[in-house]
Amino acid sequence: IEFLILILVVWWASYTIDGGGYLAQRIFAARDERHSALGYMWFSIAHICLRPWPWIVVGLCGMAVFGVVDDPETYYPLMMKSYLPAGVFGVVVASFFAAFMSTVDTQLNWGSSLIVNDLLKRFIWKGRSERKYVAAARVVIALTAVCGALISFLIEDISFAWKFIISVTAGIGSVYIARWYWWRVNAWSEISAMAAALICTMVFLALEGADWASGSPLLRFPYSTALTVAVSIPVWVAVTLMTRPVKDKKLEEFFLRVKPQGAGWKKVRDRFPEFTYPPETRHTAVKIVLGIAAINGALIGTGKLILGQPTLGLVLIFIAAGCCAGIFYLSRPGRKAE
Repeated sequence: IEFLILILVVWWASYTIDGGGYLAQRIFAARDERHSALGYMWFSIAHICLRPWPWIVVGLCGMAVFGVVDDPETYYPLMMKSYLPAGVFGVVVASFFAAFMSTVDTQLNWGSSLIVNDLLKRFIWKGRSERKYVAAARVVIALTAVCGALISFLIEDISFAWKFIISVTAGIGSVYIARWYWWRVNAWSEISAMAAALICTMVFLALEGADWASGSPLLRFPYSTALTVAVSIPVWVAVTLMTRPVKDKKLEEFFLRVKPQGAGWKKVRDRFPEFTYPPETRHTAVKIVLGIAAINGALIGTGKLILGQPTLGLVLIFIAAGCCAGIFYLSRPGRKAE
């Protein structure tokens, strides 16, 4: 049941369902929509299907060499220390620091831009010069880094941090999905979903224990996440219906720029009787299914090749390649509508 919750609920219910802000920054930097879509497809394959397998292989080898250890997170450094030559060991350590810094500076810059542009500039510190906003961003980055460092000393297990993040953001993913298919979603939808998930997480932790390891099994992770989703969705839907919708002008601008599909946007779409979807956007649902099949086929197929089942692995990879080809075909510019 825990596995089913992870693969059927957690992946779409958490905040990462649409990639997150730092990936959106890279998408916006692409030359056009087609390049951004194809770039994101490649990122998904490289990030989900290729990158984890070296870690998995090292972990499996560590289990075979060292047996059971108290902390499974030590398998990687133990393997590095035991099998890497001095020079290569130094390069790998340096790569860890580089990867750490690339992630941290991205998150700090992203968080600073949110606080300065979306909070200070819009509501608290209006009409200042760009020079002052840049200075404020630097201060926010420093404060965020200090707070993050202090919080890190309170976390003894990285898995707890991931579980906590997933639990606190459970339910927000449903808002992120719904906003592309329902014009009524507004800022209060996201705020209420975040508040409901945070309250549920705190309550479950108080009842279950800080390590999610005692108390009722139904309150343990990931069961607690499924319960949080079940609470947060009706909360944000109710709040959405009780609050004011986004202004018509903003909805129309969003519709013309993003071209969202589905019956949920019919009210806005009807304001533009001459509007027609570009051919490459008319098969979005098909491309979503093909993308899911491609990612899972490439992920499992790569694993089968590595772990000694080449026939099945090649079949899955060929299926994934076919799905990718279908996405490219449906996304090519200027394709005539059928």
